[in-house]
Amino acid sequence: MITMNYNIQALRALASLSVLLFHAIPFYELIGGNLGSAKMLFKSGYIGVDLFFVISGFIVAKIFNRNNAALVEVAKFFERRAYRIYFGYWPVLALVTAYYWKFLPQHFAQVDSVASIFLLSNKLPRLIIGQAWSLSFELFFYFLFALLALQRRVASQLLVAVYATVIIVLNIYNPLSQKSFYFNPHMLELFAGMLLGQANIASVWQQRIPLLAFAAATLLLTWVEWGSNSRLLTAVLVGGSAMLLVLISELLNQVGHNRASWLSELGDSSYALYLIHYLFLEIFVYHIAPVTSLKQALPVVFLLWLVAIVILAHVYYRWIERPIYRLACKVRPLSWPRKLMEW
Repeated sequence: MITMNYNIQALRALASLSVLLFHAIPFYELIGGNLGSAKMLFKSGYIGVDLFFVISGFIVAKIFNRNNAALVEVAKFFERRAYRIYFGYWPVLALVTAYYWKFLPQHFAQVDSVASIFLLSNKLPRLIIGQAWSLSFELFFYFLFALLALQRRVASQLLVAVYATVIIVLNIYNPLSQKSFYFNPHMLELFAGMLLGQANIASVWQQRIPLLAFAAATLLLTWVEWGSNSRLLTAVLVGGSAMLLVLISELLNQVGHNRASWLSELGDSSYALYLIHYLFLEIFVYHIAPVTSLKQALPVVFLLWLVAIVILAHVYYRWIERPIYRLACKVRPLSWPRKLMEW
């Protein structure tokens, strides 16, 4: 029986918090804040998305680790993942749309409504919620994963190897390929997580967790020094580091280090935080920062606002996202354990 891996949930929390801090930088500086040397650290926060991709690939492979599956099983899998994505996304989309319609109508100048509603684009100007660009990759990956699950394991792994090779070759010889959708290096991170989730991890690795942690840190530092301007190198180095972190989390789970914590609780609402944070950063700048009585303490108020965003995301998850998801599963029941469906 597959149980919830709270270590993975903690990683999800760290990923979403790093994206929040990355997006908070320009807003903080706009109100007169100065991060000093910490800015260099927070500027790398966007790699939280790379960690998200590896985790997503790992989780779907863990909860559906089979090949040559029946079509009905694959259909249920894809339906479940679509529920997970859309029923958390649509309420936030409605809120963000209403806000922009009232206060920032110019935001809709290049927006594609259909692409925004159904997450059919990774181009920021076409999306109402800009950071939702990553969800289009996730949905495409779920579709590919479902197709691969219909094949035998050897055939599916061969197809993944061929696709990954094409992505790597194209990005080496034509760097503009990194801007494409189907050959974007982010797909490598999703597949890396998938292959890790399908692997039988030998117990011998449990004794090598410190070595794996050192390797993960080395890859990350190498990226900071050499690879931050290349999307392909980012996928290889940061994605590789993320893969090792996920592996460490799974090994810790195997040896009994798998306890719920406040960080894993935040991991439950990581998707909500990813979706709502940018809207509330804008609300702060446009509606709270101009308040005269707050001028002298704006940097401190902003930091408190970040904490409030994290709390609000958890409230959204507990009282809106999760209840809607569960209601949808009752209306259209799926034969999957509920706890796993909430991953």
